[in-house]
Amino acid sequence: LETRPELVAMTTHGQGGLSRFVRGGVAERVLRACPVPLLMVNPHSQAPTRLARMLVALDGSKESEQILEVVIPLAKRVGARVTVLY
Repeated sequence: LETRPELVAMTTHGQGGLSRFVRGGVAERVLRACPVPLLMVNPHSQAPTRLARMLVALDGSKESEQILEVVIPLAKRVGARVTVLY
């Protein structure tokens, strides 16, 4: 039985400043160590009922472009428009 996930989804506490510095950001540690795509959601924002638009931020590196392999099929599946920000 394969237990490795294809996607990790989690919320963030949205803490910043001294609190985050002292305790460290769990979401940031997961982000840096996660070997699969990671979906982080702000728990204070309203979750969409459907996805119509997706924004993908790229920094010009080949690593950042790898997200397109995940986003484009997902966008096609849900009928969303993708905007790439470079």
